[in-house]
Amino acid sequence: MKRKNSIFLTEPIIKLYSRGITLFSAVLFVHFGMKTHHQIYSFGIKHLIYADGDFASAYCLKNELNFIEKIIMKRMENIKNFSDYFEAKAMNCFQRHLKLVKTLEKKYSSNNRSFTILELEQDYTNFTNLLNKAQAHIWFIFFNDAVIAPIFSKKFRPLLQKEKLPITDDEFFKVISTPLKKTGVINERIELLKLVINRARGKDIHELLVRHTNKWRWFPCYNPSDKPYTIDHYKKEIEQMSYKNAKEELSKIITKQKKDTQQYNKIVSLVKNKELKRLIKFINKISFYREFRNDVRREGMCRVSPLFKRIGSKVGLSVKEVCYLTPNEVVSTIKRRNVLDKAVIRQRMKGYIVVGDQKDFEIITGGRIKKFVKVLLPKSEATELRGIAANNGRVTGHAFVITNLDKLNKIRKGDILVASMTAPEYVVAMRKARAVVTDEGGLMSHAAIISRELGIPCVVGTKIATSIFHDRDLIEVDANKGTVKKL
Repeated sequence: MKRKNSIFLTEPIIKLYSRGITLFSAVLFVHFGMKTHHQIYSFGIKHLIYADGDFASAYCLKNELNFIEKIIMKRMENIKNFSDYFEAKAMNCFQRHLKLVKTLEKKYSSNNRSFTILELEQDYTNFTNLLNKAQAHIWFIFFNDAVIAPIFSKKFRPLLQKEKLPITDDEFFKVISTPLKKTGVINERIELLKLVINRARGKDIHELLVRHTNKWRWFPCYNPSDKPYTIDHYKKEIEQMSYKNAKEELSKIITKQKKDTQQYNKIVSLVKNKELKRLIKFINKISFYREFRNDVRREGMCRVSPLFKRIGSKVGLSVKEVCYLTPNEVVSTIKRRNVLDKAVIRQRMKGYIVVGDQKDFEIITGGRIKKFVKVLLPKSEATELRGIAANNGRVTGHAFVITNLDKLNKIRKGDILVASMTAPEYVVAMRKARAVVTDEGGLMSHAAIISRELGIPCVVGTKIATSIFHDRDLIEVDANKGTVKKL
């Protein structure tokens, strides 16, 4: 692995995403999920995840994204039906995965019985095996999103130019990449707004609120150790919203959904080229599954938490400590063949690097991390950045830079949210923001899609916004031009 590690110090790299990732998830992403992805889709990448405490960023070699672009483009050309391209196998796997974690949640939430070492080992192994398969499909749709911009330029634009549609290329792509099918974020919001309205009309919403919490509490969970939303979280949201505002927001969501559908259908009806029509449908479905894949992962991580708690209590570890073991180490620990020293776990919790591919992986901690940090976090004196204009508009405001998820609830109304990327747990903060700026992502990223839903300016793919802007910096976001600058 040492030779593979050194490549990240010498070759051009690109940041893929950032979020709260424990070592368990990092090893799953880098190696086990990638191994299964290679088996199903016949390609994989070298991948490095660097974590400073609970917040981590993932990187790959720039030339590997170019390689993936060619593979995805060829696959799009050769497989004409989206069901065969992704949907059939992936949805079957996702459904089996969610069925399993719900079963495990019910089983291990019971306090009426104890569990044998064999039961814990078998259930944990079954969970990780199915999760690896689900992660393979999650990876595949992620790769589609990562390379869709260059594919659009090379594959779509030549076809689009012949159509002579009454719309710019950028507007065309925004329309076709806004999912027709409602995402989890939108469905949850609609249900919550209806609870606000019913409460204001004097209806008893307690049972509905309990159901809502159980259905959606997994939103902030990327690891089994993450805390889900409680009923108090949703009570607070409901209490802070007026009947009038809830009705207005619900009306806006429904109106926008209708408008998006009408725009999409109009474009499809105007397009004459059958290949372009087919690709438009592919893009719209990819934009939906780009969000849905995260819903599957987060719900799974939340609902399997009771199993991880039982394992921890059996071997004298907290849930979080269990999440800083590799899958093989967990099995060994359950069997008490090789209980990892807690000092090693604590060092991993302070920071780590996991690097590898479908063949193997390595965990790096302590002083060995430093040489990578210099490369992964380069300093820049830039005061103006250019990215991708994901939703138009031009505003000025104070930067609110997300360096860890604990900061999200401290954003002020009217701040400009600056983050490496956004995810569903960012949405509450995004609703208060005047604009959104991200390091990563494209026109189908979470930040792009949700900013369009909220009607706020958004610039994505700036690469280093979180590195050069600081909290309370006065910045201008010109999402008409795709620029962000410090004033």
